[in-house]
Amino acid sequence: MYCKINTFLKSQTIQVIMRLPIQLQGLVFHRTDEQIEFLFLKRNEKRGGFWQGITGGLEEGETKKEGVLRELNEETGIKKIKKITETDLMYQFMNDSNQWLTEYVFIIELAEKINPEISDEHTEYKWASVEEGIKLFKWEDNKDSLKKVHTLITKEKR
Repeated sequence: MYCKINTFLKSQTIQVIMRLPIQLQGLVFHRTDEQIEFLFLKRNEKRGGFWQGITGGLEEGETKKEGVLRELNEETGIKKIKKITETDLMYQFMNDSNQWLTEYVFIIELAEKINPEISDEHTEYKWASVEEGIKLFKWEDNKDSLKKVHTLITKEKR
């Protein structure tokens, strides 16, 4: 029996992707001469039905930057970015499985406004100001990171 199982397992390709206790948040924006607009995504009802930026878990073997870019592509179809910046913003929270996660925040700038192709994880998207985003966001940590990122990018020279 051992040989049969061993032979069976050797003939199968099994890929297990481990989620690490690290969460990534990407705040996506574009600039016009008049304003800065952020991209907000509304999660489907099974996933809470609330608004957020790009979020997801880090997978084993990838860097945080690779992870947030993967999440951006998975959730919006966006591959072309102007600039990505890892901030020093970091938040900790407990997920639904009572596991502590650390969330790292990235700033993702696009050269222009893009209409994303959202995944089934979300039901709608909206480009909006920081003020509207603060009203949309459910979680205080997300509101805080949005305010701080907005401050950082308004100080930044183009």
